[in-house]
Amino acid sequence: MTAADSSPLSLPKASTSNADLQARREQAVVRGTLVQTCAENGLIILPCGMYGNVFRFLMPLTTPDDLIDEGMALLGKTLTSSVE
Repeated sequence: MTAADSSPLSLPKASTSNADLQARREQAVVRGTLVQTCAENGLIILPCGMYGNVFRFLMPLTTPDDLIDEGMALLGKTLTSSVE
C-alpha cells in the first residue's frame, strides 16, 4: 500500500461486478425520473456524488424560508408520488 492509497482524500474503489453495475443502471433510471418529475413540478435539483446518489439544492443564502418550505413540499410530493 502506498501513501496515496491511504490518503483520506482518496476515493473508494468502484465495484464492477455485474450485480453492482445493474443496480447502478436501475438507480440511474430512478434518479432521472425524480429529477425530471421535480422539474415538471417547478423544482430544479442536481444529481451529484460519485455514484449520482446525492441530490444538491442550489439556492441563494437570502432565499426566504417560505420559498424553501415550498421547495421541500414539492420534493416531498415528488418522492411520495414516485413510491406509490
